[in-house]
Amino acid sequence: MTIKKLKFKNIRKLGFNSKYGKFNLTDNVINPKQINIISGPNGSGKSTMLDIIRCADKATMLKTISRENMRADSQARIEIEFFDDKTMIAIFNTQGYGQSYAGILIKSPNESWNYQGLIDIANKVDNDIFGFSLCIKMLRKNISYRNSHNLDGLLIEDIIPHLNRDASFLIGTAASKLKDDAFFYESPGKITALQYIQDNCFHPSPHDHESVMVWFNDDQSQPNQVRLENLPAGWKSFSGLLTWLSIQPEESICIIEEPETHLHPHLQRVLIKRLREISQKRRQQLFISTNSSIFLDYEIWDKNATNLYVTDGYGIKEFNRSASYLSIMGFKPGDIFQANGIIWIEGVSDRIYIKHWLDLFCKDTEKETPIENVDYAFMPYGGAMMKHFSADATDGINVLMVNKNSVFLADKDNDYKGDDSLRPILIKPGSYKEKIRRTLPTWITQGYTLENYLPKALFNATFEIEDGVTKLKSGHSKVKAAYKFEQEVKDFSSSYAHGSNLPQLIEWLYKFIQSWNFQDS
Repeated sequence: MTIKKLKFKNIRKLGFNSKYGKFNLTDNVINPKQINIISGPNGSGKSTMLDIIRCADKATMLKTISRENMRADSQARIEIEFFDDKTMIAIFNTQGYGQSYAGILIKSPNESWNYQGLIDIANKVDNDIFGFSLCIKMLRKNISYRNSHNLDGLLIEDIIPHLNRDASFLIGTAASKLKDDAFFYESPGKITALQYIQDNCFHPSPHDHESVMVWFNDDQSQPNQVRLENLPAGWKSFSGLLTWLSIQPEESICIIEEPETHLHPHLQRVLIKRLREISQKRRQQLFISTNSSIFLDYEIWDKNATNLYVTDGYGIKEFNRSASYLSIMGFKPGDIFQANGIIWIEGVSDRIYIKHWLDLFCKDTEKETPIENVDYAFMPYGGAMMKHFSADATDGINVLMVNKNSVFLADKDNDYKGDDSLRPILIKPGSYKEKIRRTLPTWITQGYTLENYLPKALFNATFEIEDGVTKLKSGHSKVKAAYKFEQEVKDFSSSYAHGSNLPQLIEWLYKFIQSWNFQDS
C-alpha cells in the first residue's frame, strides 16, 4: 500500500532544529497523492526527500539519513503513515563522529515491532543494520528506485512496445516525418506493408540478442540492426524508464530521479502522459525529483492525482494552489520557481524601463551587468488581475512567493503618499499592494506610475498629468514610448527625472539581484 502522510525533522539539512523531547512535527508534513513532483535548487533536499521514503524499504539508508553533527539536545525523526494503517517511526541521536543511535518502530493495527542500536557509517559489512532490516521488512512494502537513464537490466521484449508506441516522436524512425527534400533509399518494389513498418519500427534482431532491428524513415528497403547501447541517449532514457515502471509491482511506491535527462521538452511531455497512464493502470504511487520546468507545468498533470512540492534547503512545502493560480495568469510554474530571482512588474513597458536603467547604471558605475533570464527574470502580474485572487489577497501573495527571491514593483496610484518608495504612507486601506509590501521587498513608485521617473522631455511627449493622475496622451502607446526611451537614452545620469529617487532604487534592486546570485555588489 502507498504512503498517506510523511513527517520529519533534522534529516540532513532539512527541518533543522535543536528541540529535544517533543515531537510536534508540523512544519515538514506532506500528504502525498498518486503522483508527487519534487523540485528545488541543487542541494536543496530533493534527493533527501526520496531517501526518507527509501528508508521504509532499504535499511542501509538509515546510515546516512540523519544529520551527522546533531548536538546532544537534538533528535532526528521520521514518521511515515501508509494507507493500510501501518506506520514507521525512526528516531536518531548522534553518538559522535560517524555514529548514531537509532530506534525503529513499526506499528500495525494489531501488533508492532521495534529495534534499536548503534549505526556506524564506517561499517562496510552492514552487520550493524541487520536488526533494522528485519524490523523494516514487517512493513512489507514494495518500494522501487531508479536514477539511471539507460536500458541496463531490461529485456528487449519489454522495451520494444514502448519504443513502437511512440516511435513517431523519435526522430528518424519510419513513423516520424521525413524532410520533404531529404535523400532516402527507395524500395526496389512496391511497399505493401508501409503501415505495418510504421507501427513496428522496432523488433528484436534475429542475429544478436543485444540488438534491435530499426526501420528508419530514410531507408524503405530494409531495417537496420542497431545495438541497444548505440541507440540515441534520449530513446534509451525514455523507453528505459517506461519499461522499468511497467514491470514494477502493482500498488508499489516508485521513486524516480530526474526523468527528464537526455529528453527534448516535447518528448518530456509524452513521457509525462505515459507515466500517468502506467501509474494509474498499475495503481502505483510515484515520487519524482526534477529540475525540468516541463515537469512543473501543473496543466500537464491530473490535478486531482498530483502534488507539486518545493524543497529550499530548510524543508519542503506543497505549491499546488500557487501553481494553479500561475497557470490561470498564463505563467508556467517552473519558469517562476527556477529563476534565480523574480522582479514582479505590472506590464511589458515596465520591463523595458527597468532593464535599461539597470544596464545604464552598471555601465555608469562600472559594475557587471546582470543578465536577464540568467541572473533574474521579469514577470508581469497585471495590476488589475492581482485584485481578483481572493478577498484577503493571501493567494496572490503565495503566488508571488513561489520563488523566495522576489521583488515586487508597483505604481503608487492613489494608494500611497510620500516620496519614500520603500516606506510609503498608506492612504487606501485594504490595498492588495500593501499586503504584498508587508511580505515582499517592494518598490512603490515615487510618482503616480513608473513613467513619472522619465526625463521631462520624454515624459511630456507621451504622457500628461490631470488632477494628479498620469495619463497616456491620445494616439500614443506606452510600449512604443518605452522602446523610444531604450533606443535614445544612452547615459544613466540623463535617463531619469532629476530630483527623483530612481538612482537609489536601481542600486537597491541591483543589490538584490547580486544577492540572488551570491555575488558581491
